[in-house]
Amino acid sequence: IVEMDRGMAHSEAMLRALKSLGVSDLVRVKSTARFTRRRGHSQLLKEMIRPGEAFRCQGYLFKPQKRVPVELVMVWERGQREPWCLVTNDRTLTAARYARRMWQEQGFRDLKSGGWPWESSHLRHPERMERYLLVLALAYAWMLTLGSMSVAGSTPIYSEDLVKRYSVFRLGLRYFKERFHHRPQEVVIGLFFAPRPSLLWASKLSPLRPIHG
Repeated sequence: IVEMDRGMAHSEAMLRALKSLGVSDLVRVKSTARFTRRRGHSQLLKEMIRPGEAFRCQGYLFKPQKRVPVELVMVWERGQREPWCLVTNDRTLTAARYARRMWQEQGFRDLKSGGWPWESSHLRHPERMERYLLVLALAYAWMLTLGSMSVAGSTPIYSEDLVKRYSVFRLGLRYFKERFHHRPQEVVIGLFFAPRPSLLWASKLSPLRPIHG
């Protein structure tokens, strides 16, 4: 499933390219785009919805000379400044599915400037990049594990203020650096996003073990 925000998706050529590839897409377009219903009625997307409303329908996006057939998904939750104007070529996709893109964007940032400097690898070969991404994903999951440990249980390692300021990933990375440099025997190797009670606290943590291979 290809998901895109308004910067890239507000393009007739992009939507046609996705259709030619035969992939499912769920993309957000600008509210100033023009939508034409099957019966011919045409208006700007921002004129079609009010706060608190949600609906979907079929029609054509953009002006007549560039219009693309789409299924429109409109959602404007109360308290939000503007609506989500989504278009898709797959009737099973919903706005809730698109909301997961926010988590994906955050994870992508963590693999780059937020944690692992992926861009500094300068890898260009697809197969090498695929292997490198596997390593990054495992390391990312490990930091999420340590971050979960740092905030779980009856005696959290970090203060409530710190937990509010940083993501679970950043807390895990902070925890790893602190333990690795000062008490490496307390660093746990493993992936368990809901850690067992016996693995929560330093007095019961497994020692750091080297990974071979």
